Amino acid sequence: MRLTHVEAGRVLTSVGLAEDYYDLVDVDSFGSDTAWLSAAIEAVKFGGLLYLTSTAGSISGGKKPTRGLAAYGAYMRSLPYSNEMGLRMLIGVAVREAASKGIKLQPIFSL
Repeated sequence: MRLTHVEAGRVLTSVGLAEDYYDLVDVDSFGSDTAWLSAAIEAVKFGGLLYLTSTAGSISGGKKPTRGLAAYGAYMRSLPYSNEMGLRMLIGVAVREAASKGIKLQPIFSL
């Protein structure tokens, strides 16, 4: 375990550049995860785990659809099943980002 006070994006980018990858990267940002997503994907070693948590409930819940379009590339509406759609939106943006780098992500579990 390594503790640091350096900004998360800088830590994740430096790990990827040094090719000293992590077994597990947990991105639990306040709001949208998309700011850290690219660096987090590149910081996970082959066969490692990437945990994503989204606290952007107003975006994934469809209350701010234009913000969802900007952050996740998806236009969400407020519906009874918005939590499920928000989860799919988060998984989708992670898979698309990884695919743009030639990396395959496979969802293992979701809550």
